Amino acid sequence: MSPSFRPDNGLAIEKEGFIKWVEKLACISNVTIGNYNDFLLALEKRVNFFDEIGCRSSDHGINVMFYEAATKQEIATIFDKRLAKQSLTSKEVNQFKTHTLIQLGEWYAEKGWAMQLHIGPQRNNNTKMFDQIGADAGFDSLGGDKLVAEPLNKFLDALEQQNKLPKTILYTLNARDNEVLAATAGNFQNAEIPGKVQFGTAWWFNDHIDGMEYQMKTLANFGLIRHFIGMLTDSRSFLSFSRHEYFRRILCNVIGTWVEEGKVPNDINLLKQYVADICYNNAKKYFNL
Repeated sequence: MSPSFRPDNGLAIEKEGFIKWVEKLACISNVTIGNYNDFLLALEKRVNFFDEIGCRSSDHGINVMFYEAATKQEIATIFDKRLAKQSLTSKEVNQFKTHTLIQLGEWYAEKGWAMQLHIGPQRNNNTKMFDQIGADAGFDSLGGDKLVAEPLNKFLDALEQQNKLPKTILYTLNARDNEVLAATAGNFQNAEIPGKVQFGTAWWFNDHIDGMEYQMKTLANFGLIRHFIGMLTDSRSFLSFSRHEYFRRILCNVIGTWVEEGKVPNDINLLKQYVADICYNNAKKYFNL
């Protein structure tokens, strides 16, 4: 187990609670935040703190993938408008998110962290229940019905052009995008880190037998399952750790079926190493644990 850094609220400039979150950030980082540069300084201090306590990954929940280029001066103006409680256009919101996440990605790359992007939930669908008990209470569902390939590739490319693309794991809640994410991961590999950009394991509504098999087979078709880092659990419940055993059984069944069908060699030592790496060794190495 390892802590992860999840600054979703720092990107959610359009939300009502953004200014209060900035105030909390200022307090905990001991930085007076009066402009965008101050905001970045405070965020960087939190990244440094998390790194010191053993964090080796970030986690970003992205309802709809975004990419909207802007200059730093434009972002500074957008931030000032929000602090002044002025309304922002959807373009300005996406410009802020894009620029800020790129900056975060650069810091992750410098520290050797992995950046996790969880893409595609449709949140807070039942307004009546949201008003009664708030967010994250069981009324989120499958989303991701907007196109992801173009903004995602542009975002990753913006970091790659600066040689600042960190290790990155791409998860989709909508299995419709499995092939898109698997192919996108292939665009940004290199010889230094095997499987640097990963098509992440089946997530949330997909982490059942059919969803896990679909994800594994898609990865094996589009890339190298040899470098797969396997099942990851970001739950706060110890009971959810059983997913790892479930995953291991499904993985072995998939590989065993391929052997029976003559699709992979019947070499127990080779396949044993594949399973051990996917279930343990690859993740340990990838996250520098």
